[in-house]
Amino acid sequence: VGWGVPLALAWTVVLGVFAVGVAHLEVETDATRWFPPGNPVRDDYEGIRADLSGISPVNVVLRASEGARVTEPDALRAIDALAAHLEARPDVGKAISIADPLRQLHGGFVDDPARPLPDGEALVDQYLLLLEGEEEIADLVTRDRTAANIVIRANDNGSEALLAIGKEASRFWQERGVADIEPRTTGIMYEFARAEDEIAMGQLRGLGLALLAIATVLLGALRRPSLALVSVVPNVVPIVMVFGFMGWSGIPLDAGTVIVGSLALGIAVDDTIHLVSAFRDARNAGTAPRLALDGAIRRVAHPLILTTLAVGLGFALLGLSQFTFTRNLGLLIAGTMTVCLLADLALLPALLWGTDPGRRPGSSEAAN
Repeated sequence: VGWGVPLALAWTVVLGVFAVGVAHLEVETDATRWFPPGNPVRDDYEGIRADLSGISPVNVVLRASEGARVTEPDALRAIDALAAHLEARPDVGKAISIADPLRQLHGGFVDDPARPLPDGEALVDQYLLLLEGEEEIADLVTRDRTAANIVIRANDNGSEALLAIGKEASRFWQERGVADIEPRTTGIMYEFARAEDEIAMGQLRGLGLALLAIATVLLGALRRPSLALVSVVPNVVPIVMVFGFMGWSGIPLDAGTVIVGSLALGIAVDDTIHLVSAFRDARNAGTAPRLALDGAIRRVAHPLILTTLAVGLGFALLGLSQFTFTRNLGLLIAGTMTVCLLADLALLPALLWGTDPGRRPGSSEAAN
């Protein structure tokens, strides 16, 4: 007990270091990276990425407002500029718009190697009439000329890179686009990336709500705000530390690792309740703070250690998997539970001792 203050300070310093790591944590999901090098799925994706025009399809759909058309000269030039701008990004392999076949056709007619865009909407309509039989044209512009599509092949399958393409398309169009045409980024992989990020953020919000719910239940059960508050701390600390470790080590927060906090919290909060309940029962029976704390630790330490070893080793065995999703999940949960045990046995007693009113100078219990 005499080491309570130094222990609390040491935990504060360590927690601060890991809290800085949380700021470096990135929300990123690339399902192909879950497979180990040499796996056919990953190797095939890498082959497409290296040898072809891109790996992930993304579409930027530009829809004109009523009375406007995407084949108007200003709109066509803006679409062409947007496609060229996106294709210049290192994470984009190829970007194709309706301007590309129009350039090719018009350049052939006027015998201009620079392949300029047609300079009038009537001429554009004539060229599109010639191209009407090509199936690919329907993928680039609608028959009523109210919507156009920029087909993008991204080199990166990660959610962060795909979402960045959409943000850049919106930013570029806002600065250099046409006012009566609105862009919208979509596509199977893009929507999948949005869903993955939303799942990750939803899990984080759920983790916060779970902590609030646990604190409320502890407050109702223990009937002392200070006791309920210190009971939550040993469960928050491991979550901050594991997310901080992920931030420092470059492990992204994806659809798998994001559930580490919620799973570990649901399992580890039991240890905290056992220790706090044992301490509270001893204090309610009139035992002095020091004796109550020593007795509570002796009473619950052995079963807490055995429980953590059994469950932690079970999750740690998942670290033998070659599937990165499973391996990271198992090892991170096992590590989080280990930190939870250390926090319950090395941090929680110091907090219980520091917040107990019976140990304050002048109290009869402190004298005992």
